[in-house]
Amino acid sequence: MTELTDEERYRFETLGLFVRPAILSDDLVAQVKSQVRTDERSIPAGPAAALIDHPGVLGAVTELIGSDPRLEHVEVLDRHSGNVAWGGMPAEPYRSDMHLFANGTRRGRAVCGVVRVSFELDRVEPGERATVFVPGSHRVESGRPVDLVDRPDDPDDPLFASFGCPPGSAVISSEFLIRSSPPWPSSRDQSTVSFVYAHPAVAYSRNIVTREVLDALPLRVRGYLRDPWQYDFGTQPPTRNVLDRHLASMSKGGS
Repeated sequence: MTELTDEERYRFETLGLFVRPAILSDDLVAQVKSQVRTDERSIPAGPAAALIDHPGVLGAVTELIGSDPRLEHVEVLDRHSGNVAWGGMPAEPYRSDMHLFANGTRRGRAVCGVVRVSFELDRVEPGERATVFVPGSHRVESGRPVDLVDRPDDPDDPLFASFGCPPGSAVISSEFLIRSSPPWPSSRDQSTVSFVYAHPAVAYSRNIVTREVLDALPLRVRGYLRDPWQYDFGTQPPTRNVLDRHLASMSKGGS
């Protein structure tokens, strides 16, 4: 299943995220976990390349973005160290131009300019609160979301919610969602691979993918890391920044 269900659309619009449990095969989970442990800098090439256009998430991301998405950022999260950064554009002083790519509704469906897909490679128990988030915060358009000037450090604060899921699950969320990943007290080997997808016209973050890793990607997914633009009006008719155009160009030896 790739398209969003009505329940997923509702959860995305109200909470800011939903979970697709255990969509990765046990074999793929094992391969990516090994890659994280031995050569994290090779991601998203190697076994992790199968995550970029995984059929369990690609249709949902494309529907939410409203166009062929770009892979804007790659992140590997070590659960032992955590990530206390509050992700999302609204974490900075609000910029009036950003609302053009924020969460909205188009033809009765939720849309979002920047979507994060986090592949949980291990079981996440709800009580461990590996990732905590403020439900509905992706809908707030203020100078600082929910005016969290004094942001609480306690992940058990009732302001936050969390989730649990089996290994190989994908957590699909709005990048505007206020969230944090506190370090786990668990001694288990835990990690997450996150991909941030953006609308073709959005330049959201600096991609950390090196040229060496980019060249190691299969051709079918290399076009997801194309440059941000939507239309080239120097051609007639205007050229759209779609995946097929870039794949065709690269297959002919173009850039």
